[in-house]
Amino acid sequence: AVVTAAVVPAADAAADMASTASVPSGEASVVRQQKLLIPGCAPTSSLAREFSLLMAIRTWNTPVLPLQCCPFHSALRELRASSRSLERSKCRPIFAPNAEAQCQHCGILSLGDDMDEDEDEGTKLQYCNFCRAFSIKLITTRPNRQSL
Repeated sequence: AVVTAAVVPAADAAADMASTASVPSGEASVVRQQKLLIPGCAPTSSLAREFSLLMAIRTWNTPVLPLQCCPFHSALRELRASSRSLERSKCRPIFAPNAEAQCQHCGILSLGDDMDEDEDEGTKLQYCNFCRAFSIKLITTRPNRQSL
């Protein structure tokens, strides 16, 4: 049997993410006590991390095994296998995000393409494709490379 998966546009997935946004109790306080890859920036929310993983696996052509319940869970099985493989790889002490901007609402990082300086505020906020807020601004601190 041929199994097909519905393709949901990124905008629809972003709307789903925004409509179900919630931060687990105590998550923000726990993260504040931990060292972040980019000091001075907010941690990326769990919801934004999950959404970015969903967007990544939508770019993969993975096998759908007959015993899997659906193509989505088959893709998640492949994600788990890839994650386990990466966990077994050698350490990367200078690993850091490739980002120059961050959404102030969901915490997702971006390259900051087409960011314009605003004379009054210092930075003009840009549109976030993840949470649909005009809240992406340039990062003023650099990644914490030495301590990783």
